[in-house]
Amino acid sequence: GAINIPLSRFAEALNKLDPSEEIVLFCHHGMRSMQAGMFLKGHGYHKLINMQGGINAWACDVDPQMARY
Repeated sequence: GAINIPLSRFAEALNKLDPSEEIVLFCHHGMRSMQAGMFLKGHGYHKLINMQGGINAWACDVDPQMARY
């Protein structure tokens, strides 16, 4: 399942994430999720996927009917 973790709270949320599981990271435009991925890599997580372009790109490319903000 999905867990919403703000970038500012990643350090305290590490115990909620299993380093053996694949983790998909996303945010509005993909930059904060990229930072989160770099943080996780530095803490031994390797099965990381950053949704390039974030939710905004998803809305444009996959689901044009999705509300954008």
